[in-house]
Amino acid sequence: MERERWVGKVGVGWVVSSLTRKSGSNLFFGGLSLFANLLLPCSDEIFCASKSTPPRPLLQTWIKPIFFTTTSKPPDPQRVDTKRRGGTKKNMATDSAPTRTVLNVQSFPRPPVVERCNRHIQIMWHGALIADCPAGETYWVLETHHAPTYYIPPNRVRMPISTTPRSTYCEYKGQATYYSLMSPASAAETVSNRIWSYTEPLKDYEPIKGYIAFYVGPWDCYVDGERANPQPGEYYGGWVTSDVQGIIKGQWGTWDPVF
Repeated sequence: MERERWVGKVGVGWVVSSLTRKSGSNLFFGGLSLFANLLLPCSDEIFCASKSTPPRPLLQTWIKPIFFTTTSKPPDPQRVDTKRRGGTKKNMATDSAPTRTVLNVQSFPRPPVVERCNRHIQIMWHGALIADCPAGETYWVLETHHAPTYYIPPNRVRMPISTTPRSTYCEYKGQATYYSLMSPASAAETVSNRIWSYTEPLKDYEPIKGYIAFYVGPWDCYVDGERANPQPGEYYGGWVTSDVQGIIKGQWGTWDPVF
């Protein structure tokens, strides 16, 4: 078999070299000789190692695997696919992982809109779960340049809250009532005016009547298991999570963002 391989190669070389001598065009037929050897079909008698190997050009056998074969890694099942402006964020590893809309605060309306929210809200303080609201029972309020504010039913708050003298007025939602909450770790620690509600909201915001909203902190607030950060400043009660994008009001006080 080895002898037959060499006979085939020599035969091709003899034919091409004969043509080269007759024409005198060394460059042309030198190139022809190269491509003849590369493109020559692989036959049982010349180049094939076994008769079970189908004939194919040597260009495909030798050159293609070297220069044209590409390797690609399989998709990472842990990859998070995020689309901006109304896309989704999904953990591709499990079908049960939550799918969340990517939010851009600059596209939120004004006046703000109140909507039912399909997100699981939890609040932890000193290791105790003080509020737990399943997805579908929460409302959120979305307003231009504000992070979402979450309102949960009062029966989802697991500790008693007490009203305080503080009161503020929103031009859209009406008069706000504030509450205090005693720490689950110590009766000596009470936090006031970090929880509020609208007991008599204005028209268009009646769905959140009596619902409870929390500032982020001193407790830890979670949206679908992700810990939220507070909206910049101390005045606004929005929750900032990784799916909230855009310029959020509050970093420069109550001024609206310029851009």
